Amino acid sequence: MKTPSLLLGASLLFWGWQIGLLPLAVIMALVLEGSRLIKSRIDLSSSDFKRISDLCTLLFFGMFIYFFASTRSVKAVLILLQWLPLTFMPLLIAQVYSTSDRIDISAFFMIVRRRMAKQKDYHPSTLNLTYPYFGLCFLPASAANMKAPWFYLGLFALSAWALWFARSKRFSPFLWISLLVLAGASGYTGHLGLHKLQTILEQNFT
Repeated sequence: MKTPSLLLGASLLFWGWQIGLLPLAVIMALVLEGSRLIKSRIDLSSSDFKRISDLCTLLFFGMFIYFFASTRSVKAVLILLQWLPLTFMPLLIAQVYSTSDRIDISAFFMIVRRRMAKQKDYHPSTLNLTYPYFGLCFLPASAANMKAPWFYLGLFALSAWALWFARSKRFSPFLWISLLVLAGASGYTGHLGLHKLQTILEQNFT
């Protein structure tokens, strides 16, 4: 299943806004959403996707080594987490600009590839990366969250946007929206309650 138009771009802008990399996020969003305007496509084979996946893996570990060498602390993990959308950007670009809208899952794991290569009757399991990448943008954004209400509101709005296209047509839009707003309000209230409880516990036991 592919994300609707502009959703990926909006999630990237949200990520960039939260971690202070909005100019970079704008460029990334334009590159991804531009695939809907550019009709020409590149014919990439399964081997091509595996090479690009390996490139993303090397980029991931290379960035970790660089951040760890720069900070000399476990803070490197948090910094790397904030850069995850950029790390896996090449693989998503390859998908959206290729003739195939799905990628063989074995491309992500070298060990799985070797096992699958030995199976003569292997049938590849494929995945569209757009929704997983959409969720990936929230992980670093939440790690950089400054505890402002705008974060929760943005998260709720983007999640509602994504869920709207996957909703069941058996229920009226009014009922669906009402339940979604109720769930969102309950989640935010619960978050405030847990934060207050944590503050009380820290004051009493420290």
